[in-house]
Order: sequence, then structure tokens, then C-alpha cells
Amino acid sequence: MVPSNAYLLVGVEPGQLCGVTAVDPQKLMQNLQPYIGTEIVWTPEYLEVEGLQVLVVEIAPPAPGDPIHFLMKDLFITRIKQTADGPVTKSYGFNEGTIFIRRPGETERATHEERQMLQRRARSSGAVRMAAEVVAARPNIEAAPVSPAYFARWAEELREELLAARYQPSAEEVRHRTLGWRTSLFYTSTRDRRTLDEYVAQIEAYLTEAQEVFCGLIAAELEEHPPARLALVLVNDEERPFAGVVVTATITDESVRCIDPDEQVTRELDDLPVPPAAYGTPRREPILQTPVLSPSIFHNNTYAVMARSPWRIERRAEELQVIFEPVDLRAHARVALEPVPLYIDPDAGAQEPDRTLAVRWTAAGLDSHGQKSGIIAMTVQPSSRKLDDLKAKWMAESG
Repeated sequence: MVPSNAYLLVGVEPGQLCGVTAVDPQKLMQNLQPYIGTEIVWTPEYLEVEGLQVLVVEIAPPAPGDPIHFLMKDLFITRIKQTADGPVTKSYGFNEGTIFIRRPGETERATHEERQMLQRRARSSGAVRMAAEVVAARPNIEAAPVSPAYFARWAEELREELLAARYQPSAEEVRHRTLGWRTSLFYTSTRDRRTLDEYVAQIEAYLTEAQEVFCGLIAAELEEHPPARLALVLVNDEERPFAGVVVTATITDESVRCIDPDEQVTRELDDLPVPPAAYGTPRREPILQTPVLSPSIFHNNTYAVMARSPWRIERRAEELQVIFEPVDLRAHARVALEPVPLYIDPDAGAQEPDRTLAVRWTAAGLDSHGQKSGIIAMTVQPSSRKLDDLKAKWMAESG
């Protein structure tokens, strides 16, 4: 039978749904790490059930050869147990080194027989356990130079300006109309046929496309900016190699997203759309209809072949997972994994003096049992790319 993951539910019990107060999963993992270490692979996730939050903890199954895990720090807890005489409060203390085991409906100290079973499991495998480690190439990572809120504010200000814009004819145009003259020998002017709703729709379409272009410009900059990349190194300090090592990095932070070159559309300043003409602007129609030749007939269309990224991205609830391609790791070798450009919202956590990015990692190989895991805490620093400098660069590149 293939072992499956275990699930621990917090906030429910048979016949009763009480819910829990949601805690940031990243802080939850950081708070529990001193007690359980980093080798146990587990994932917290909150689900809403009938308006209440329920914590679901998914725990990876043990494998033959896994060591015995024990409490790594003294723990003191208080339990409230419902009895026939009402709730009874009891306090418990567990010393460092305590071994727990899960039984149906309860978690208790392991008995002598259960300790022997755990020892047999630890000795049952002749295969080598995964021993590779993952470390950060740099202790710091830079946030993005601008947040999505900046573009939202820009769009809101421009939206108000465009909504209030009305066409104002020039003095010469007014004089020509008064005398009944044409304003051009090549074009004739007709009244604006757009309704106000159509004008508003044009504004929204323009602002949406403009924000997409700006976000594409920022993403292109971050792709080429090493301090904004998640750079990890796979390390093997053992005497033996490990084949097909797959590293998975998990970030539980909604303010972080990956800039995947397989999906990211690189934009240029020339891609910015033209804002709609002010409401009431006359339409200019040519007097003589002439065929218009497409510029594409004067040059050959070229298509850039995008290289496949050496990792793939998976989104699950609040988690961002980066799964790297397998690596054959020699003895006493260090292999730099392909850097992953990240977009870290500079406004999120701006009030925290020492903002950190927690990266949970796992490493599993083809010729080894189990997987190694750990947590890397990286300091998030403000971007060294200033928005004004980027604007000047884009303007220079656009000519």
C-alpha cells in the first residue's frame, strides 16, 4: 500500500464546528519550528466552513529509514476538556526530547512498544536517506520598485481627468465653421457619434491596457535584475552522489508572485495605448479613400522562440511553489539552481522594520529514501531600481 498524507483538523470535532482564529501560515510555521524542527514536511491551509475558519494541516507520510522525530523544546499547554460536569481545564508540560505518536482521536506520548516500532522503521531501509541541503546564494532579496497600488492610484487619477475631458475647438476652427469653410482639404469633420457610455468604456479599456504594459515593463526589469531573484544553491556534503534531486521551494505570502518567462509578456514603452479622444471630439474622415498598405509587407515578420524555464510554478491557495528540474548531485558538490525572478510587493509589510521572506524547501532524490526539508529566512530590502530612473531609461529606449 502506498502511504498517503495525513490531515490534522483544528477547529472541528465530532458533531461540533467551533472554528479558529486564522493566523498567517508563515508566522504559524515560524512559531512551531523551534518545537518540531524542519525535517517534518507539513503544510497549513485555512478553509471556510459555514462562515468559520478551519485549519487543515497536511503532513507528509513517514518512509522506511526515517529517523524518530522528537520535541525539540520544552512545551507547556492548556487543554479544556468537556465532561458531564462541564468544561475542565488541565495544564500539561512536555520536556524536550518527548516522542509523540498519533492514535485514533488523540496525540500522546509514545509507549515503550511504540518506540520500538519507530526504531524498527528507522532501521528498516537499506537505501541511503536524502542528505542534500538547500541554502540561499544571497541573504537578501529586493522588493519590486513599485507596487500595484501605485498603478491603481495613477489609473484612478487619470480616470477622473479623462471623464471630465470635453472637446474644445480652437479659435481658427470656430472661425472656419462660422464662415462655412472646410478645416482641411483632405479631411472632413463630423460630430462625435460616441455615447457617453461608449466613451467611458473606451477609458476603462485604455487604463486596463496601460496598466498591463506598465506591469510588463516592471516584470521585464526584474527578470534582468539579479538582486530581485530567488537564488538557491543545492549542497551535498556527503561522500556519495544523489541522482535526480528535485528541489521544491514554497513561499506562503500573497504579496509575492513569480515572474515566469513562459507566461510573462515582455512589453515596451511603445506598446502604451493612445488615450481616447476627449468626449465630443469630431471625427476626421478622409475625403478621398485610398488603400492603406500594411507596414508588415515591407519587412519579414520574426518570431522569438522562448526558452523553457528550468522550473515550473504552482499556485495553491496562499502558497507559491517553485519546482526545479531534477539535478544529478555529485559528492561534495554545490549546484546553483536557476535563479527565479520574484515580484515582491514593496507596500506589503512596509511597516515591519525587518521584513523577511520565508522560503520552505524540500529536496528528494531518485536513489534515496525520504526527503530533506528546511526553511530559509531572507531579508527583504527596498529595490535599488528607482522608478524615476526606469522612466528615463524607457523614454531613452523608445527614442
